[in-house]
Amino acid sequence: LPTVVTYNTLIDGLCKVERFDEAYLLVKEMLEKGWKPDIITYSLLMRGLCQGKKIDMALNLWCQVVEKGLKPDVIMHNIIIHGLCSAGKVGDALQLYLRMSQCDCVPNLVTLNTLMEGFYK
Repeated sequence: LPTVVTYNTLIDGLCKVERFDEAYLLVKEMLEKGWKPDIITYSLLMRGLCQGKKIDMALNLWCQVVEKGLKPDVIMHNIIIHGLCSAGKVGDALQLYLRMSQCDCVPNLVTLNTLMEGFYK
């Protein structure tokens, strides 16, 4: 019987080979079977989308996470900030960084290094 950890492992693997549609289907299957995707599930999917240069899909997923009432942690923020910087959207990354304090999320060294790297590219 699969668990959230099993699903997360499969989603991570699918994202690494850029099979995003199948990863989304697994999230849907999780919900249908009564499993709740957690912040790790969504972070894995977002990281895969960002690495696959699908930043708009990652941002859409971000909005869905917030709408579901989940609280993005510093890791999820770092994933999106890195994705935005990689896509040349450093201004958007900075805005997200500035909003972190509004949701009680404390930036870490990775956050700051990612932003600095984005500004210097």
